[in-house]
Amino acid sequence: MQIKNGKDFLAGAMFIALGLAFLLVAQKNYQMGTAVRMGPAYFPTILGAITAILGTIIFIRGFTTTDE
Repeated sequence: MQIKNGKDFLAGAMFIALGLAFLLVAQKNYQMGTAVRMGPAYFPTILGAITAILGTIIFIRGFTTTDE
């Protein structure tokens, strides 16, 4: 595959790395808890996952859309 939009490609990679970093640090250092009794890792984990998903969408756009 060829990168058509370099800005989206790099931004997506950055969001994926940042989201996974938040997710891994939260899971390693804090207790998750449950949905009823949320622990200190709950919010950073959800935030990291959403950021990584958003990064994946932007990353894929780097291959499908062109620079304007």
